[in-house]
Amino acid sequence: MVLVDYDGKIVGGNTSRPANAAGFLIHSAVHKARPDVTAACHCHGKAGKAWSTFARKLEMINQDVTYFYGDAQAVYPEFGGVVFSEEEGARLAASLGPKGKGLILRNHGLLVSRAL
Repeated sequence: MVLVDYDGKIVGGNTSRPANAAGFLIHSAVHKARPDVTAACHCHGKAGKAWSTFARKLEMINQDVTYFYGDAQAVYPEFGGVVFSEEEGARLAASLGPKGKGLILRNHGLLVSRAL
């Protein structure tokens, strides 16, 4: 875990290695678009990757998933792999929306955010 400013400079956390460039492009775009977001997490877990192949929102089938009810979740169907540009990061952040808590990246994984 590393804390990076908007210029890409490491300002806290694990300073022994450089920040992941693609991760920086995604996370900085989310924080720029959504100043209310205090943390964002992107993962490639088995279940998340499997679900992302459907490019569908989560179904409200139990109480745990209701956290993502309505416009609190979105799908990013155009995801093409590693993020190499600020524009792609901005598109991801825009897909999350103004109230989004979760974003499903088609054929890739999940991104979740925590807002104030």
